[in-house]
Amino acid sequence: MRCPAIEHGKIVHGDSAELLKCLPDESVDLIVTSPPYATMRDGYYSGISQDKYASWFLPIAGEIKRVLSPKGSFVINIKENVSNGERHPYVMDVVKGMRSQGWKWIDTYVWYKQNPHPIKPARRLKDGYENIYHFAKNLDFTFNPENVREPSKRNMCDYYKKSIAKGKEGWGNTYSMYPDTFEKHLKSGSCDKAYPSNVLVMAVGQRKKAIHPASFPEKLPAFFIKLMSNPGDVVLDPFAGGGTTNVAAKKACRETIGFDLEKNFVTSANKELRNVACEAKVS
Repeated sequence: MRCPAIEHGKIVHGDSAELLKCLPDESVDLIVTSPPYATMRDGYYSGISQDKYASWFLPIAGEIKRVLSPKGSFVINIKENVSNGERHPYVMDVVKGMRSQGWKWIDTYVWYKQNPHPIKPARRLKDGYENIYHFAKNLDFTFNPENVREPSKRNMCDYYKKSIAKGKEGWGNTYSMYPDTFEKHLKSGSCDKAYPSNVLVMAVGQRKKAIHPASFPEKLPAFFIKLMSNPGDVVLDPFAGGGTTNVAAKKACRETIGFDLEKNFVTSANKELRNVACEAKVS
């Protein structure tokens, strides 16, 4: 294959299995993607059967591992679908296969959908969640939890003040175990925010400009981009679709690359990307 020009800030039309070979070793800092689920996008991509899915995907995962930097992460949103009346284990086949390639399976995040597609229950209820798998080449990967803290539901500043005051009188509270942490948060003014869990609550819904039939919400890749990369890092989506990951990356002041097989999606996403700018306030 003759490699096309691959420029930061653009999505390239083509097969990621081939285009990944055009990227240099360790040239990408974060991959956030959602590949076509088995047999579910036949109208847009060549459907891959559940039984053949792992053998199709694992060579791609191997190339992703090659291009990923030592401190990089691979975040993949995928869910097993139903085949012959039961859930098919092809996603678990992918997970096990990636571990055999040397990937570290760091965590599984749950995307809890606030507005799942309604169905009439038959033998299962409507899908209210999807899994997001976090892999890394090494255990020393980029991780910035401070960037994704959320407003605390509890007034932790008052709690810290009371604990500190009580701690100076005796040893019967949490402050006695973590005095430096409590006082550090009070001084920094950051005690009104809390770290999120690995359950992400977000509504399903396409971006207004996206034409892809299964775009995930922009907040989803934005969360992982802030958590697992730094400004100036290179973020890749090898199954870019409508370009949601790339838009989120550019807004977060990251360099970004995307690949996709569907020319219409590439054209639409690149048009949008040209009008997206770095937002300095994003960590």
